[in-house]
Amino acid sequence: MKKFYILFLSLFITSSAFSQTTYDREFRAVWIATVFGLDWPNKYDTAEAQKEKLILMLDELERLNFNAVFLQVRTECDAFYSSAYEPWSRYLTGNVGGEPEYDPLAFAIEEAHKRGIELHAWLNPYRVNASTSYTYPEEHVSKKHPEWILKYADGKKILDPGIPAVSEYISDVVADVVANYDVDGIHFDDYFYSYNGTTSEDKDTFETYGADYTNIGDWRRNNITQMLGKVNRRIKELKPSVRFGISPFGIWKPNYPQGIVGMNAYNQIYADALSWLGVDVNSDTPVGIPVVDYLTPQLYWPIGGGQDYTSLVSWWADQCKKAERHLYSGHELKYLDQDVATAATARQSEEYPQDLHELKAYMNLSNLEANSRLQVQNTVSSENEIARQIQEDRKEENRNKNSLGSVFFRAQQVMNGINTEDVFGEAYAEVALPPAMPWLETVVPNAPSDLAIVGDSLIWTDNSKEIPNKKFVVYYGETANAEAVVIGLTYGTSIHISNVDLSNYEVKVLSENNMWEESELVKPNAPVVTNPTQLENEVLEAEVRIDWTLEEGSLGVEYQWATTKDFDEGSIVENRGTVDTSVTFSDLILGADYYFRVRSYNSLAGYGDWTEEVYHFYLKKDLPMAPSLLDLDESNELDIDHVQITWEYPMGVNSANYQWATTSDFAEESILLDEESEVTTKSFSELKIGQKYYFRIRSNSLLGYGEWSNTYLFYMDDALLVSPQILKPTDTENELLDVGTIEITWEYPLGTSSGQYQWATSSAFEESTILESTETQETDFSYTLDEGINYYFRIRSNAVGSQSEWSAIYHFYVKEKIPTGTDDDKLNRALKQNYPNPASDMTTVAFELEKRSEVQLLVHDIIGNRVYLKKEGTLEAGSHKLSLDVSKWTSGIYFYSIIIDDIQYTKKMVIE
Repeated sequence: MKKFYILFLSLFITSSAFSQTTYDREFRAVWIATVFGLDWPNKYDTAEAQKEKLILMLDELERLNFNAVFLQVRTECDAFYSSAYEPWSRYLTGNVGGEPEYDPLAFAIEEAHKRGIELHAWLNPYRVNASTSYTYPEEHVSKKHPEWILKYADGKKILDPGIPAVSEYISDVVADVVANYDVDGIHFDDYFYSYNGTTSEDKDTFETYGADYTNIGDWRRNNITQMLGKVNRRIKELKPSVRFGISPFGIWKPNYPQGIVGMNAYNQIYADALSWLGVDVNSDTPVGIPVVDYLTPQLYWPIGGGQDYTSLVSWWADQCKKAERHLYSGHELKYLDQDVATAATARQSEEYPQDLHELKAYMNLSNLEANSRLQVQNTVSSENEIARQIQEDRKEENRNKNSLGSVFFRAQQVMNGINTEDVFGEAYAEVALPPAMPWLETVVPNAPSDLAIVGDSLIWTDNSKEIPNKKFVVYYGETANAEAVVIGLTYGTSIHISNVDLSNYEVKVLSENNMWEESELVKPNAPVVTNPTQLENEVLEAEVRIDWTLEEGSLGVEYQWATTKDFDEGSIVENRGTVDTSVTFSDLILGADYYFRVRSYNSLAGYGDWTEEVYHFYLKKDLPMAPSLLDLDESNELDIDHVQITWEYPMGVNSANYQWATTSDFAEESILLDEESEVTTKSFSELKIGQKYYFRIRSNSLLGYGEWSNTYLFYMDDALLVSPQILKPTDTENELLDVGTIEITWEYPLGTSSGQYQWATSSAFEESTILESTETQETDFSYTLDEGINYYFRIRSNAVGSQSEWSAIYHFYVKEKIPTGTDDDKLNRALKQNYPNPASDMTTVAFELEKRSEVQLLVHDIIGNRVYLKKEGTLEAGSHKLSLDVSKWTSGIYFYSIIIDDIQYTKKMVIE
């Protein structure tokens, strides 16, 4: 049998023909932050060490099937490349202008492309300084053009977006990169005007250049949009295939979409991401020309809450779809490993500024009024959250709206995260190509030729060398796999294939415009079904096995198992591809008809025709037996107030009708539940002591109901009938310090939900002394006590036909009043505030005696329960201190009192 090896050339013109590969077009990128060496490089390393660490990072990203990186090459008007405008970055060597022994951008492009990874140059357009402690040399733009600098109160500086020369300068810087380096894209992040807000810092600029605007906010937003348009035009003039995108703050405005809360990027940093797309939030059609090819909103929050990821990604996809531009969602990976956040810091002698933009503190939105840099409200806290977000991006409804990938912040979190493999090992199990952008002007490359195997490599000839950044994508198909899969991406003309057996492969070459260059494509013949041998099949077991043989040129088959002969969409039970030559169907339903057909598949021509014959299967049509109940006797005494009943269905049955009643004849008025269900277990709860319950069940099939099962009896043990448990108060003797209302609460025992309580003035509960005798389903009782009267309470449970014994008797009375000190000055002299307050372990109570006196220390909780009483005896006049151990007390508010002779002084204290 022939195998197939497929090679095609990609320039991202149109979509791949191999739609069978799941997510074969998906953008998968990471940010590599270079400011302060967050991800790379270490400025103390040699050039060779810096190169080795970047190679290790790219190797890992290739292993995890990422296909793009955003490398930060301009952090603060500096350069990680040979620039005609700006000095070498201090993060390379430790000094601004210090020339490294290599060109980092050129090296990174070369190494990324070796691995089939796109490299997008990430530039911060306006930022002048990432920290206020560093002084820049004379060749820095801040020294050459001090009139361009917009300075904020915190010492941070940016290039003033309102000055036209600044926009021209930024576009020149970008053009310098695009013209001299084979970058795949240019990327800007979300740093425009300051996240701390801009008030009057650019007042003079507005007066000079803002004459056409009455609103300074509109002017600021237009400054950014005009700059982005100028940058995009320069890029496309130089290299039309180079993509341009931005990663804005994840919330355009609060309540977009409805329910979203957070910083207003539109008015805080004057970033109008919708204007970059050329769309209006209130219009379904474009209102302008896009200045970007994609957006990557930084959606660094979890699913749910005020910054719900699900709502935000859908909303951003809606906006991108209007403009027919792509959405690549931005995710934060910081929480894949809680140690990662400090890992990079540990290798730097220079501390990161606490407000360093790339640390993303402004994404925390717990204090919405402050808008930025406050403690976390929501965090993406687990690998499961990241995996769920990727699935949100991939939902069909979002992919149909151009949600076509993800970008992750940042590279070290991928490298060092302890859960990296759990997230990407499954989500990115297969290689994927970046999505095509059909609006870009490109030239379709010629197909490669001279395909050959040399050692452990597959090599070919590039027939379009004049076209930059061509990507070759190698697909692989064989009889062991039903689908063609990508096994490699490269910008070169060879790929290692040591792990792929290419013997006896038929080689085909396909260009990305989906036009095959050699050989005609012939649909594979239909498989031959060898079992069963007849078309009509009555079966005695609820399981069917079907066998077939593959035809020449087939990689596998697709089969359908349905309940109608014409295989209507709603009737198809199973539709699946497989490389196997047999399939077994189980759980056939009694009374149902089943139909089977199959067709061949190969990765070149796709699917062949369905088998002409349709195979029919059905179970022998008899009324079903009753389900079998498991682990039950026909009479069951219970020591709990619930029961779970489990059963097994007979062959061909997957649903039943069961009843739960209080009489064995299942009289209509006694039936508590009569239900149809496909479950195999049912729980019944809140059973009552003294009540008998009965259960029966019968099978349900397309042929009708079977016979009822035997009847099963359930009842609770009478020994479970006890009196309710009093929850409050905890003591049977209760002395109140003053006239007031007491509250008694309780809970009923299992199998009961009501009771009878009595409230009397005698512990013997003579009829003449009973104030209340009530049947109730409530669980609390309250009463206002009078001074000088003893009160008594008891309660018992009610069951069906019986009652429990009475509970213990609870006694309540009001203590005779003690005169209380009321003079504030005297109170403060006599009793001091305890310390410490609040207290959690020991606390001290201090007080003054004007004369020799009898002293007691008394403490009550907030509802009047006494928690402490100690008679200190007779103490001499003067200052005194008493220590209290409160370590085992419940947290809350308490009142402590010193009783001096017959006068009581009271203050409040708090226990933590």
